[in-house]
Amino acid sequence: MSASKLTLRPFFWRATELFPEKEVVARTHDGLCRYTYDEVGDRVRALASALDALGVDEGDRVGTLAWNDHRHLEAYFAAPLMGAQLHTINLQLPDDHIEHIVADAADEVLLVDPSAVETIERLWDHIDSVTAVVVMGESLPETDLPAHAYEDLLASHASSDYEWPSLDEDQRAGMCYTSGTTGKPKGVEDTHKMYYAHA
Repeated sequence: MSASKLTLRPFFWRATELFPEKEVVARTHDGLCRYTYDEVGDRVRALASALDALGVDEGDRVGTLAWNDHRHLEAYFAAPLMGAQLHTINLQLPDDHIEHIVADAADEVLLVDPSAVETIERLWDHIDSVTAVVVMGESLPETDLPAHAYEDLLASHASSDYEWPSLDEDQRAGMCYTSGTTGKPKGVEDTHKMYYAHA
């Protein structure tokens, strides 16, 4: 297999093209969500197109403060497949650690669970790199943040024929920070090849 194939793209292709009718089941604040891998593919492409419209470029970091549900799954594919880097942030960390992590990673956009909106509001004056916040829910809560509702963004880009860029196995795909260690949290980056090998 060539080096360019050791990316997340074959996993996305396999799920959406070979098993389009298989179900993804996720538990959310609103109950169970069930949909097919074919629908996952459409939503991942819409999310990538939406992130592109929000100014996310190759190499940029998309931070997430989110629980493991279907929207987070979509982000796990959309950001790396568009050449950006998905940066997961532990929702349960104290404010000063989250503030440090977002600043250190220089996230461009934050995808946040509705339960994390208040946290970002408290920290907003200390966050310089983030240009947009996407609330991962059905609707947008009242907030002064430059926020977008996840489902509205996807709906506005649903018909987009997003063209995936070429990827290299050594391209950075993900990032996370340590929790519960001495001093400030430390960041670790993962490449596409590393994710491929784990899978």
